[in-house]
Amino acid sequence: MGWYRDAGDVHGEAEALNSRAALLADTVGPSQALPGHREALTLARRARIRMEEARALEGIARCLAVRGERAGALTALAEAVTLYRRIGTPEAGRAVDLLKELTASR
Repeated sequence: MGWYRDAGDVHGEAEALNSRAALLADTVGPSQALPGHREALTLARRARIRMEEARALEGIARCLAVRGERAGALTALAEAVTLYRRIGTPEAGRAVDLLKELTASR
């Protein structure tokens, strides 16, 4: 990620942070993944990179859900769904399914 930062490639850096955080979430756990998703979210928002912003929000939501922080997960996921729909990407369907699952688990 340092390479992206050195090159001034904010999009690449946000994408790499999200990808690394997703890998950490799958292998090590959500607590280790959250900082990467949060950093990606900050970069993506600052640079207005909506796809990476949505990916970061979805990643945050997934991590929070696993940790039992349902309210925070729902908030982040609802925001991700809004962005995915605005962009018009198929990721919206996956995020909507998770949103339904979390809402039903009350």
